[in-house]
Amino acid sequence: MYYEQKPPEEEPPGCLDVLVLTRAAFAVLLWPLLALFAAMAGLILVIYLFLVNPVLALIPIALLLLAALAVARWERKRFTPPRR
Repeated sequence: MYYEQKPPEEEPPGCLDVLVLTRAAFAVLLWPLLALFAAMAGLILVIYLFLVNPVLALIPIALLLLAALAVARWERKRFTPPRR
């Protein structure tokens, strides 16, 4: 026969553990979800502007194009390839 040592008694998980884990999950997902909702709202706005007047829809499209060009110019200046 052998002696079996019992593990120390632990408290069962409670509601506080669930709340802490839920808060941690939402903290990780906050910024991606906000970006997703902002993109959806922007798309809905562009579709609405197309329905009102197609010329009005060119304004957010032009702003998006200007933002993409600005990011491309910033990346070209900031991340230059090494010179040989």
